[in-house]
Amino acid sequence: MDQRGNDFVLTGDKELHEIAVLHYVGISDDNFAREVGHKVTVEGTLSKQGDTRTMRVTKLTTISESCSSE
Repeated sequence: MDQRGNDFVLTGDKELHEIAVLHYVGISDDNFAREVGHKVTVEGTLSKQGDTRTMRVTKLTTISESCSSE
């Protein structure tokens, strides 16, 4: 997970390419800040407008406090 500008984004493991911009359902997106740099799983609804994918997150689980695949 990463922060890019004002957005929090889910990124790929290896190349850190952007998978989706994240938005929490029911609580502030600022709650993502504590997860930046962590490996996480998210559950929610994915939508796409143009080239931008957005996920409305209903559940986030921390897998590791590091993005490292080791």
